[in-house]
Amino acid sequence: MNNHSSGPYTNIETNNFLSVFKSEINTSIKITSLFAAFGLIFLLFFYPANFKSSATIVHNGTSMNSSQFASGIISSLGLPGSSGMSSTSPSEISFQILKSHSFANEMLFTKFYYSKFDKKIELFKILLDDEKIQVFDQENKMTDEGRQDIYSAKKYFLEEIFSVEKNRITNVINFSIVSPEANLSYNIANTTIDYLNSRFNEIDIFRAKQKKDFLDTRLKTIEEELLLLEKDYIDFKNQNKFISQSPLLEIEEKTLSRKVELHTYLLSSLRQQSELIEMEVYDHINELAVISYPEIPAYRNNRRIFLLIGFVVLGLFLSITNLFRILLLHDKKT
Repeated sequence: MNNHSSGPYTNIETNNFLSVFKSEINTSIKITSLFAAFGLIFLLFFYPANFKSSATIVHNGTSMNSSQFASGIISSLGLPGSSGMSSTSPSEISFQILKSHSFANEMLFTKFYYSKFDKKIELFKILLDDEKIQVFDQENKMTDEGRQDIYSAKKYFLEEIFSVEKNRITNVINFSIVSPEANLSYNIANTTIDYLNSRFNEIDIFRAKQKKDFLDTRLKTIEEELLLLEKDYIDFKNQNKFISQSPLLEIEEKTLSRKVELHTYLLSSLRQQSELIEMEVYDHINELAVISYPEIPAYRNNRRIFLLIGFVVLGLFLSITNLFRILLLHDKKT
């Protein structure tokens, strides 16, 4: 047996290494090829062919400065409290909406065309791959089994199907959909934009209602005060027939007259504001700007390629490990 003065990897003689390497290289190539073929078969026949559709959006609206007002909106949208939000800007609210369970529920019960079933069907049935699944009983109440099915579909949707991120500096929001069909991903992405628009229409209506309620209360108060002032002014005129002969009466008359004029002006101004607020909902205060519209993806998600590369790398690693194991055994024998 040869005497070696260094570690097991460094003391393999060059000629011995080359001879063993040549005899075992075919086995290493076969192992790598086997893993690559296994990975390819797995991706083609067992791993879902996912398609990704993305969109980029931003809001042109302004922040909601009143915390009480913002909390009311957040509550009306079914979102958690505003304490966990970095701001109450439209972009932040959009971001929270897209992360919320209420959004996921809305999507799960929305019908989309699915070629496998050749019809429009609720998204949760697509995700669970069962068109006959029922989650409600005859009284239209969700069953325990149905509740578990929806929970599973919701978790899968939020963790695997839908992803969203927001740039903290520009407030630009990017979201993407990954699904087994290109058209399905595209339709879900477009429905997401429509959903955001509808929710912010609700916000506009909510804001207009809050302002109008305040103005209506103020209008009622001014009207009541104006009626009293007009009555006082008329009574004062009836009780004092010779006002022009008394400087004090003239001053009092002018004071009453100015109060009537001021309240009349306030009443007219508030009525105009009330009419404008009724139109405010159509002015798109929180307009959603779509920077990049969703497109029908032409190619499968790149995750499949990465998985295939992973299988090849694993095969190479095992091949190299096996090669060095054989070389070490051969070295010990010699």
